[in-house]
Amino acid sequence: NQSHWVHGQKAVNDALPGVRRLLANTGLSIDGQAKLFGNGLQTALGSTSVQRRRSAVVTERRGYPICGAVVHIVTEIWLRAGKGTLDSIVDVEKEIAAVVCEGEGKALVQRCIGTMLTEIATELGCNGP
Repeated sequence: NQSHWVHGQKAVNDALPGVRRLLANTGLSIDGQAKLFGNGLQTALGSTSVQRRRSAVVTERRGYPICGAVVHIVTEIWLRAGKGTLDSIVDVEKEIAAVVCEGEGKALVQRCIGTMLTEIATELGCNGP
């Protein structure tokens, strides 16, 4: 829903002055405004169902249920690439989305996210269910 996206971006931008104060004298800084990303990729990784209802065909899309993991993997890929190949994290998302749209790309990216989450859980000492 676009209104959630806009409200989410506004909430992040409204919080930036406080974050800048927290970062004062740390050598870290945040310039500009927030740029949200990951929504298109999250939707592409999710499921699509098509149902016929009376005389209409209804297509329902559900985003990948772990949106934080999508943002994390996009960020991790961007940082590991040294930010040199693709100037913008949004470009990284677009490239991953292109992979998702090719053949077995969706399953491949889902497995990568699953592996990443397993590695994080292991590092944190979580034994799983």
